[in-house]
Amino acid sequence: GPTLATGDVFVSDAATRDRLAATADLVDMEGYAVAAACRMAGVPVSLVKHVSDTADEGARLSWKESVHRASVELAQWLAAHL
Repeated sequence: GPTLATGDVFVSDAATRDRLAATADLVDMEGYAVAAACRMAGVPVSLVKHVSDTADEGARLSWKESVHRASVELAQWLAAHL
C-alpha cells in the first residue's frame, strides 16, 4: 500500500516536500501517532486521509481555503464506504 511519512513539522517548502516525496506517497502530522496508539492498545484502525495541500509555500493558505471542500469530499467518501 501507500507509504505515509509523518512528523511534527508542517511541510511548507518545496525542498522538504521533494525530499519526502522520494520515499513517501503522503505526508501528515497525525497519522502515525493515531496508528501507534491503536496498535499499542490492540485496537484495529483504518486511517482515511484527504490531501489538503501541496506542501509548498502556499500550503497554509490553501489548507484554510480547502477545509469546506475537504469536508464535503470526506462526507461523500464515508457515505459510499460505510
